[in-house]
Amino acid sequence: LAGRQARYLNDFEEIAKYYTRAITRDPDSPQLLESAVQAFVSLGDFERAVPFAQKLVDSDIKSQIAQITLIVDEGNRGDYDAILARPAAQTGVGPLVDGLMTAWAEIGKGQMSAGLAGFDKVAKESGLRGFALYHKALALASVGDFEGAEATLGLTPPDKEQDQDIVSARAALDLARTPVDTGEITGLKAQVEADPKHHQARIDLAVALNAAGQRDDALE
Repeated sequence: LAGRQARYLNDFEEIAKYYTRAITRDPDSPQLLESAVQAFVSLGDFERAVPFAQKLVDSDIKSQIAQITLIVDEGNRGDYDAILARPAAQTGVGPLVDGLMTAWAEIGKGQMSAGLAGFDKVAKESGLRGFALYHKALALASVGDFEGAEATLGLTPPDKEQDQDIVSARAALDLARTPVDTGEITGLKAQVEADPKHHQARIDLAVALNAAGQRDDALE
């Protein structure tokens, strides 16, 4: 009853606590383990989700959310080789997520050409061109190729031009063309620290750091 009430209220912190307690009574329940993973992921707390996700995988339980959680953890730790070594059958989320995950992992390893080729591959999938171009533009901007990023966004299908991601990417590029304001960087860092899920602030910070010559920090 407590778990259902928490879900009804979208109280993910309480949901996470409920399933954590429930697992102590039934530690091998796939349903409880997956529900705990979902709750912690909803909170953006992948660190606490990892043990439950790992147990699902170790128990040979097929769970997309568990696989995604472990992939995010590998990315956070910079273990890009582990991401690239995963068989497609093990992840199998879909051509968009799988393709973007592989492309960003290549870029994380410093293999820009392979990463960009990965985005191009995703762009060939029906209905995914806009998503792929957005991520390719971000990748180019992250290494200071703002002209290439702008050109990539220029290939966006007309029906995707006003999508939030595309608009945000253009705004970030405009920011990169303005003189660097150290006070602005400090403010953006404060925004990201206060809310790590504030994606626009993260994009703006990465672009600002790159424009300031702090490319290693921008890639983080």
